[in-house]
Amino acid sequence: MLYKVKLNWSLEAANCYQRGALWTEAITLYEELDEHEKAGNIYHSLDQTENARTS
Repeated sequence: MLYKVKLNWSLEAANCYQRGALWTEAITLYEELDEHEKAGNIYHSLDQTENARTS
């Protein structure tokens, strides 16, 4: 939250969420930042291939 709210570093916040296994938060931020490949990679690692294709 520090990166996202205080420093406005959304990409770093998404990276931290991903490292902390907070998948939903990471995916949401990545999609907001048009980082669809990163969001798709998370979906793929969670065996959600349909979501990975549409992300």
